[in-house]
Amino acid sequence: MVDPRKNAAKSGSPKENSLCAAAAYQKASTNIDPKCPDCADKAEMQAVILYPALGTPHVAPDTDEKIRLFLIVEDKCVQEFGINGAEAPFAWYYINTHLRILPFKDAHKTSADLTGKKLYSSPAAAKAGIQVWYKGPHGSEPAGGCGLGWKDRLVSHDGLFLANIRKSAVNLFVHGVISHGLDGVNPLIAAHKKAPQVCDTTNHPLRHLFEIELDFKGLTLPPQPDTMYTLAWMVTCVYKRVTEAFGGRKVSHWEHQDKLVYDFFAQMQEKKQHFAKPFIFDLGKLSPDKWPKQKETEAGRIKPFHPFIFRKQRTFLDIGHLTDPHISCRQFALAMADAAILEGTSSPIGPKLTNGLVATQALFDKFQSGPDKVDAIFMTGDLIDFNRNLAPGKVTGKSPKDQWEHYNLAGNLDVPDYYPRGLDDMLVYSLIKRAYDHNLPVFMVTGNHEAYDEPFGISPRVNSYSAKLAARPSSRAKTVSDALKAATRVQPSGGLRDYDPNQAKGKIHFSKIPDLSIRRANAGIPADHNLTIYEACLIYGPTFPQTMQGWDFMPDNFDWFFTLFTPLADFSVAYNGQRLTGLEWGNAERMLEGSYIPDGLLPRANEAMSDDQLALLSAVCEKNANQHLLFTHFTAVSFNQYKPFSKSDVWGVNKLSDKETYGTFVLGRKALFKWVDQDKITGHFSGHSHRTGAYKVKLDEEDEDNQTLEVEARDPAKQKANPDTKYWVGTNCGGMGVQSLEGELNGWNLMPPAGYLIEGYNSRASKVVTATEKRNAQPRFCVALDYMQFVEEKKIIAWNFLTGPRMNYTASATQVEGITMTVENVHHAKPFIRGVTFYVWDSQYKIFMDYSITIDSGSRQRDTLRYNCSHANPTGLLAALQASKPAFVKVEFNHGLAKVTAKDGANLYNQFNFDDPWIYRVRPITLEETVEVSFDPNGEFPDWKWLWGAYRDSGRYIDPKIVTDKRSAHR
Repeated sequence: MVDPRKNAAKSGSPKENSLCAAAAYQKASTNIDPKCPDCADKAEMQAVILYPALGTPHVAPDTDEKIRLFLIVEDKCVQEFGINGAEAPFAWYYINTHLRILPFKDAHKTSADLTGKKLYSSPAAAKAGIQVWYKGPHGSEPAGGCGLGWKDRLVSHDGLFLANIRKSAVNLFVHGVISHGLDGVNPLIAAHKKAPQVCDTTNHPLRHLFEIELDFKGLTLPPQPDTMYTLAWMVTCVYKRVTEAFGGRKVSHWEHQDKLVYDFFAQMQEKKQHFAKPFIFDLGKLSPDKWPKQKETEAGRIKPFHPFIFRKQRTFLDIGHLTDPHISCRQFALAMADAAILEGTSSPIGPKLTNGLVATQALFDKFQSGPDKVDAIFMTGDLIDFNRNLAPGKVTGKSPKDQWEHYNLAGNLDVPDYYPRGLDDMLVYSLIKRAYDHNLPVFMVTGNHEAYDEPFGISPRVNSYSAKLAARPSSRAKTVSDALKAATRVQPSGGLRDYDPNQAKGKIHFSKIPDLSIRRANAGIPADHNLTIYEACLIYGPTFPQTMQGWDFMPDNFDWFFTLFTPLADFSVAYNGQRLTGLEWGNAERMLEGSYIPDGLLPRANEAMSDDQLALLSAVCEKNANQHLLFTHFTAVSFNQYKPFSKSDVWGVNKLSDKETYGTFVLGRKALFKWVDQDKITGHFSGHSHRTGAYKVKLDEEDEDNQTLEVEARDPAKQKANPDTKYWVGTNCGGMGVQSLEGELNGWNLMPPAGYLIEGYNSRASKVVTATEKRNAQPRFCVALDYMQFVEEKKIIAWNFLTGPRMNYTASATQVEGITMTVENVHHAKPFIRGVTFYVWDSQYKIFMDYSITIDSGSRQRDTLRYNCSHANPTGLLAALQASKPAFVKVEFNHGLAKVTAKDGANLYNQFNFDDPWIYRVRPITLEETVEVSFDPNGEFPDWKWLWGAYRDSGRYIDPKIVTDKRSAHR
């Protein structure tokens, strides 16, 4: 066989009219015989582009005129590229043959004419325009950054430390293995292994790293400014003759990385119940209560991309910062629910629910065009809620009997296709792909939820049953968490054994709730959805408290993110004098307090900042960029919702507190605060806490051993941030956030989905952009009051039926002389109630009887409001309330609080929707001279037994025991 390099010695390229090395390899290793000597289009050179990627795009000024990428290639390249030391003289030929530039919106990557138009217009242009640096084979990092070799870092040819590569990505691309979480790593097996193969489907190790620059001059498709493109390493599709591979559609070529992802999905479907159809969702006409259809074409197949864009006349990039969308496919099913607190009287609950995808897409659209247009978006984690989630297509009805059974995790998690893996990820992917279609690049880092395995109920509780489950999690959870114990200093899976000493008593029957010993595992979930706790539980059903695993954080679940979005765990990219750095969450979290103590610690990133992250940050900080923005999911400083922003404080640099460093990182704290203090990092943007905060931090460096921080906090959505602010914490962009400027509403001052607009020229968040005009994205005031009442146990409203002194406390012996209403615990309250209606149950006719009372305009004494009330038959009303089980009240609001301000003039409540009434259960308590009617402590969630009995004839409800008793064998 002819070695083309012998003929190429004179010309510097493989001889065009002889059998090329690629064809020789193909003939020797497969049963495809090249039909003609000019057969470079048939060459199989397996390679993967590490950078750019969907979550780490290449964004540069249009004056740059060079496209930069990192490529890893199989061993065959040593011969074909003519590698000699650091030189690869023939690499340009194969790059010109296989690499393509495609307009992103048209980049289907399903075919390529490799014999026709190549990357460059001519071989001479290709040789001149392609610059290659061979970094060496995979093994270990070269000492001092000099020499050949690489392990898990990307370092440029001029010595710039650019990124840490995620270990799972190295395992996939270099070692050909993936993790299932049960038995360590396993080989990535080629799909369709039972079908007869025409081509070699082996995934070869990609051990050789190259840095490449492509000069614009001579490109077949020169990039245009402000237009998104993608790179693609195109090869023959080895499954093109497998009938079932593409549903009858013809795919002659694709990227080799497309094959790896194809094989990855096939193996995930077999091993981890992945959703069977890996295609994007059509988000063009997105509605919160309609599950979007998929685009089941090859153009719609979920696959990796390598986008780049050149911005015109932009000295610095304006950035849209979004965090914590918590996109959950389950919300589409819940939004369909037509259950109502007062059947036939109050409005359905489902349409009130906030949808994380809808809210986040609304913010994407704002950042895409109009006055809030930005050059790029940076997303800082918690993109999804869970790796496994309900397939909304399983839910076809709206009534409780059609919905409740689907949310029973114990009964359905192990049913094939019911709670598949990947749906939340696929929604995120569809959102990101849509942004790129509109020329908007998106940078991404992970949060802790990207690792969360199985869902939990909509108001999860810790009780004897869930504690038992937590102490004895699924085999997969236990294996992973216990294996991590020594290496990552995390709480082992058995850590919950000591939490509930009654766990040995066995399971609790959900149908017997209420049980006052039950503790909330995460109180804020209904509020995130913009629902009261009762509303959320009613549409979800009697399995609302389920917590199926005590250890839901599975590091191997990060594989989806690092396979599809980017293989880079930590990265730093440059744009002129601007630097954007992103750091991942890490492989562990301190979980117990945040998940199981209601007002405890938000999970901390206890592996951050790792030595690798500190090394990257140190290298970038040494370059002293004009502007250096750091993006993470974990916070550096962040007050929890109970600490008002009106209070500044001083504490030690290494203090880990549930009040001031909520959801923070553990390692390398001194280094970060020092770099920020020295302006080596000019802005740190994070999320996680669901509370917008602009923090001015003054570092006292006089005492090196006992450094302290003086912190002052503002809400830039309502207050002017301090000019020296460098720490910015974002609220969740997919649900309701929380706030407390002066302690108002006990920390439940709910805020709409929002993001920061960061002006590139000054490193600051110039504006908080909200999505309140979208359906259900405006926080409901009734939800805030509900949380004060049931979570904070504050009495908000009480009605006193004046009966006068008497010897007998029985209601029938009293006459009501008057009714007063008292409102307490609302900060800076002004009369805000315009109507009150009581509802008592008529068991004979099975309907609610309504009793509307008349109230005056109200008066105020400090923060207490008093109203005089009247009713035509107050004695009869009281008797009805005392006889009814249950009894409800509907409180309607005016807009009296909309203009209430804090001491500094900031509006406290103007973001609220005051039009939705507050409906909740009440009970009368007989006192010495009055009967007080106020909230029923047992009315936090529905009385399931009563619901079944009251509405049995309607056919809309189902026996709660049918729902709760369904359990799989090992749940």
